[in-house]
Amino acid sequence: MPGKLKTRADRLCTDLRSVLETMPEGYLLPSTREIQKKYSVSRRVVFAALNQMKKEKLISIVPKVGVFSTGTLCRKRGALVHLCLPEYPSRWQFSFLEELERFSTRSGLVHYRKRLYNGEKSSYVQALESNCDAAAVIAAGRDITPDELRGLLNYPHPLLFISKHLEELPINSIAMNDHICGVLAAEYLLEKGHRQLGVLICEPHLYGTYMIADMFNHVVKCAGASCVMIDCKMKPEQLPQQAAFDTILPFLEQEKLMFTALFVINDTAAPGVLRACRETNRSIPEDLSLLCSGELPDDAKFPTPLTTVGISSTEMAAAVSETLLDMIGNPNRVFHVNLTPRLYERASVQPPAPTLPPQQ
Repeated sequence: MPGKLKTRADRLCTDLRSVLETMPEGYLLPSTREIQKKYSVSRRVVFAALNQMKKEKLISIVPKVGVFSTGTLCRKRGALVHLCLPEYPSRWQFSFLEELERFSTRSGLVHYRKRLYNGEKSSYVQALESNCDAAAVIAAGRDITPDELRGLLNYPHPLLFISKHLEELPINSIAMNDHICGVLAAEYLLEKGHRQLGVLICEPHLYGTYMIADMFNHVVKCAGASCVMIDCKMKPEQLPQQAAFDTILPFLEQEKLMFTALFVINDTAAPGVLRACRETNRSIPEDLSLLCSGELPDDAKFPTPLTTVGISSTEMAAAVSETLLDMIGNPNRVFHVNLTPRLYERASVQPPAPTLPPQQ
């Protein structure tokens, strides 16, 4: 091979190897003409580069069909996982993604490519891509439809379905059991002596959200206490902080509060509630105890550290990463993992102030 041709072919090999690192076995490379156009090289250079990579067993060439990745480089750099997340933001989701990246950096075994989808309008199947080793879908807090289940079962790679509540599905799954958050929050506030409680719903109208609120309300009512349900009627495009502020402000402006403790779903709305408290001269927790669903870090910058209930993002990231590796290594097995939320007690909850007897 002439010197200039070899140099250009080697340079193209380097470029194509970086592409192959993201391509699992069987993935079709662009056509010869597309490679020529993209990298501004001649047909001879493309053929020379492809022949070199074929000798290295990085690709297989099927005449009149195309060039396919053997997955060799993809396996060397670790498994590529396509991660689908609801586009509705939450503090917990950001923490979860950070923990996933830390696990990926430390281990080198799993790498993630993220994609957001509209949980109310998009099908889980539409959110998936096929050029990966495996995929993980974080459910949008609603039930899975029969058509979606059929689509997920037909997905060509190992697939992990992560939902807020336990579902008996014939696919790999992790259940976050979010409804338990409502139970833990209600029991904790009742144990602190609160008998007048409120729930502020600051998430879009999805099934998982209402499971948390309904379980909270059920436990409170069973204990003979009162519960005020307040719904921000959130839309996905709204900011939860502003929605929480606008909704809770009229309740805090009343001379006598209807509740001594407030459970906020979710923690992203907490700044809006705290702002409304400041504007109405209500102190946390002296005038109002506050508990949020989600997982705030201990160093979160709030005047009063907030008590929260949820699943640790660290625990969740570890469970997802380990389950994905098990799935890739054992493609014929179905894995089911159940996680349990817990309470993170800080300083935003205290027993209610004693009621003074009426003056004679």
